[in-house]
Amino acid sequence: QKWHSLADPNAPLEVRRFQIVVAARLHARCQEAVVRKVMKSLREVFTAEENDKQASANHSTSSVAPSDDDHDSCNSNSGLCVSAVAKADPEVLANVISSIQYYNTKAKHIVMAA
Repeated sequence: QKWHSLADPNAPLEVRRFQIVVAARLHARCQEAVVRKVMKSLREVFTAEENDKQASANHSTSSVAPSDDDHDSCNSNSGLCVSAVAKADPEVLANVISSIQYYNTKAKHIVMAA
């Protein structure tokens, strides 16, 4: 139950599973309270980025068919999903998780896992 509490309870199952993997990777050599704070920050950052992308897509004049990458439930405002993290720059991710030990290595591993 501990690991499940670190994921967004409103996210689809596959997104929650990925968030649990991310939390487990962040948890190495780190206290749970810090991981909770960082997971919250990650969800906020990736949700804000996803909302910005959706807003710019809504303002475009051409209608674009959804790509095959859009089927992983990332549009559910959970933000921290496989496709969003896979497209992220490890250095940007490292800046978000900088309060955790070994944040550079963990950021690279999280992006590679996505």
